[in-house]
Amino acid sequence: MGDEFLNKVRLQSQFPIIYRTVMELGLRFVFENSSDCNLTLVREFYDNWLTEMKYKTVPIRGKDVKFSARILNEFLGTSNCDTNEFNSLKYKPPYRDIQHTLCEVESTTRWERSKDTRRHNTLHFANFNQVARVWLKIVCSMLLPAKHLSEVTRERVVLVYMLMKEMSITVGAILRQSMMKFRNNLRWRFWYGGLITHFLRAEGIEEEPVDMIVAYHPDLTGKIVHVTRTKALDTSHGPVLLAQERQPRDDRRYGQDVRHGRVAIADRKTSGPSFLEPLDDDEATVDETMGDEEDVVDG
Repeated sequence: MGDEFLNKVRLQSQFPIIYRTVMELGLRFVFENSSDCNLTLVREFYDNWLTEMKYKTVPIRGKDVKFSARILNEFLGTSNCDTNEFNSLKYKPPYRDIQHTLCEVESTTRWERSKDTRRHNTLHFANFNQVARVWLKIVCSMLLPAKHLSEVTRERVVLVYMLMKEMSITVGAILRQSMMKFRNNLRWRFWYGGLITHFLRAEGIEEEPVDMIVAYHPDLTGKIVHVTRTKALDTSHGPVLLAQERQPRDDRRYGQDVRHGRVAIADRKTSGPSFLEPLDDDEATVDETMGDEEDVVDG
């Protein structure tokens, strides 16, 4: 529910290149703990935010608060760069360069296509290198929240790619678009709660005694993200394969073993169209049981 942040000291000691990129791109807000969250104020903000209107203001408690990507960038201390680069890469990403950057040059990973649009939609986390995994944790914790990392969506892949290439991103526009998706979601609508609370406080919105405020708690508000626990990609035993890639390989190897006689046919008792049960299992069959009962009655 609450916002998340990074441990600055650990990131600087374990991944100095990523730390330097974060500082150069002006993403220092990822180290700030937003602490408490005013749930009542956040709910009023989302309820009064009319995203369809051209006016970028949110009426709340008698005031019109200006809310745009530029204002968010000024509040977070990030740069106001062009958003067309992120949108263009998201629409037409460089697939080969993304694969080489996030999954190494020798990776055999493939994009998964959407069933509806038939476009490349997701990339599997299992093939990411360690640097890409750390950046993905940062993206999914502070910019584009996600609860699972097994299949990484197209926009998150593009954002990780831009950060690894040290390309400037418009944080305000990305956060605003993500808030628009969560405002009507009952399970996610209090995400960015700490950010919205501190933003409205900076805009002079007064809080009331009846407001429901969640104090700082490591599991509810201000949860720290342990990026230093990220495991590296282990390719010592060969390339990482998914389940749908591993099953055909195993079936092919098993067929080769059978053809070359490396698997004994007698050992495969349960294979084939017919299966004969052993007769020496010391268990009475149905016919034997009925016969015993008839013998008792006759006797």
